[in-house]
Formats: sequence, structure tokens, C-alpha cells
Amino acid sequence: MADRESDMYESFERCGNMNVDFIIRAAQQRVLVGQDRYLFDAVARRPALGRFILKLRARQGQRARDAIVEIRALAVTLRGAQRPGGKRPDFPVTVVEAREVQAPAGTIPIHWVLLSRWTCNTFEQALRAVRAYACRWLIEEYHKALKSGVHVQDSQLQTADRIESLLEILAVLAVRLLNAKLLAVTCHDQPVDLDDMGHEAIAVLESQFGKPPEGWTCRTAVRAVARLGGFIGRRGDGEPGWRTIWRGFQKLMVLAEGYNLGRSDNCG
Repeated sequence: MADRESDMYESFERCGNMNVDFIIRAAQQRVLVGQDRYLFDAVARRPALGRFILKLRARQGQRARDAIVEIRALAVTLRGAQRPGGKRPDFPVTVVEAREVQAPAGTIPIHWVLLSRWTCNTFEQALRAVRAYACRWLIEEYHKALKSGVHVQDSQLQTADRIESLLEILAVLAVRLLNAKLLAVTCHDQPVDLDDMGHEAIAVLESQFGKPPEGWTCRTAVRAVARLGGFIGRRGDGEPGWRTIWRGFQKLMVLAEGYNLGRSDNCG
């Protein structure tokens, strides 16, 4: 799964050599074998397989909305790229176009041209590819949680087995951070599970910031954790980022452990 920066012949060739599937958003108007049209033009002239409703998340300058998306698909063969060592072999792919229709005024219509190894002869098959690509932002958020959140790249481990062991731990933390951040946006009014979050953590947050008037919801809990990490939370600040959430989470774990020790019979 990759965005337009991966629209390179080497990406297709390597996936083919490894016998793995891929979905890559096309960036280049490529030459097709046996056709008098280029890639984008060829798939745009195909009859629509059907329409579906795609829920678009809120982005900077645009609200969340439902988009009516029309799908087309076409099996083609990309002409092999010219390289210093000579021309590379032609490469067969399926092209799936997802084009928004009746887009509201002032919005940027969705238009994705996707390249894949999946067979997409029917609407359901093509829809599967589009829905898979629509999850790309979630995959990117997970990697942001790994890099900007738990700082996996700061590790000084040198061997693959040790790095893998570290990733097994940090991946769980990254998923937990990602889940918390998403819930704060998508289910912001949902009450938090106190048992899941931990009564010690709630006690620490209430001692620092008091109990929110609306109670502990997904949004108030994440913002309180982020405040421990330096998030100010002014009206124009938006929602906290990975760095402040992670710093706050680390501090919260230390304070919660201290809270437990303070309550234990062995303390003092």
C-alpha cells in the first residue's frame, strides 16, 4: 500500500519478483502496450462499475463528509521502463479509478487512479481495492506513532533480532497510542473505561488537572495525558500530536507507579 511517490517501475517489478500484491496510487501518465491511449485516459473511458459512499475524515481546511464515488477498472500492460541496462519487461496490472461525482462546492473531489495486481472484473472486486487504499492514512498514522510517538528510530540497537524484539514491544504501544488518538477524534464524547485506563492513572490526572465537568471521555482523557507532555490546549491549538501524547503517557506511567507505591503498606 503506497501513495504516488511509489509509482516507479522498480516498485512493481520488486513486488512481482517477491510475488506479493500491491496497491499503488498512480502519479504518471504511463504508456500502455497495445493501446493508443495513456493510462489515465484509458481507464477514464471505461464504463462505471458502480457507485458507493466513502466517508472522508476531516482534514485541514475541510470537514468530514460523505463522498459519492464512481468506480472503473481496466486490465492493462505497462510498457517496460528504459534503464541504463536496457528496457525492462512489460508489466501487467489492474487499473482502478475512483472518481467523486457531485462534489460539494469548495471541496477538492476525490480522484484516485490505483495500480494493483488484484483482479478487478466486478464492482465488488474493484471496491475492495478502493476501500483498502482508503485505509492508507491509518497505516501512515501507525508509522507516525512508531516514529514520532515512541521514537523507534532513536534506538541504538545494532542487530536485527534485538531490533525485532524492541519492535514487538513498541508496536503494541504505538497501537495503543493510535487507538487513543483516534477515539479522541471519532468518539470524543464516549466515556472512558476506568478499568481499562487504570484507576491509578485517573487519580493522577485528577490530582493534576481536576475532574472534567463532562466527566472522563475519550477526548478529555487524551488531552489530559497530552497536557502532562506539554500540550497547552488553547482554543486555537487543535488536537495534541504524537510527541506530546507520548511524553505525557510516559510521565503518567511514572506518576501512576508512584501513586501505587504511596498507597502500598511497604511504603515508608
